[in-house]
Amino acid sequence: MSFGTRHVGRMAAKFASLHPNLEVIIEYDDTKVDLGRSGFDAAIRVGAMPDSTLVVRKLCEDPRAIVANPDYLEKHGPIMKPGQLREHAAIGCQNKRLGEIWQFDKPADPPIPSRVMMNNGEAMRGMVLEGLGIALLPMFIVYEDLKDERLLQVLPELVPEPLPVQAVWPPVKHMPPKLRLSIDHLVLAFGQRAPWQ
Repeated sequence: MSFGTRHVGRMAAKFASLHPNLEVIIEYDDTKVDLGRSGFDAAIRVGAMPDSTLVVRKLCEDPRAIVANPDYLEKHGPIMKPGQLREHAAIGCQNKRLGEIWQFDKPADPPIPSRVMMNNGEAMRGMVLEGLGIALLPMFIVYEDLKDERLLQVLPELVPEPLPVQAVWPPVKHMPPKLRLSIDHLVLAFGQRAPWQ
């Protein structure tokens, strides 16, 4: 949902302008729905795709960052080494365990779970901004906060696995022109480098 509201809307508006005879209906939701049964032509999914019969076209990859409010770090102490993560509380994601989310290119234990859990990245960002803990969040959510120093990146040398951003649709014998146009538009809009990177 966060990705959709922040980045898909503008691209969809441009697509609708380019194709005035097409009806464009967009629904933002964090739950994975059965596209065929729900009547959707396609979806954008962020994160690793489980084995599926869906056709997948990668749009881009999004890096993630460990972030904290500067006041939080001043109050609870800086995080200079990966081992110090265990001394801090992480805003949790209701849909996943911390160990599933906090995976890096080098060994590092995840922080302790916070008493605060959310089911949406934007909501997690809000809790971090309020100083209730640290979080590992997609760059597409926090890049403006990092640029404006409302949030600070913690341990940038720890590189989390990036999140793939993909267009998916049910397999079809002959791809409808409207579907091909929309997928090609998304691929072109995201290009090799996402707009927020």
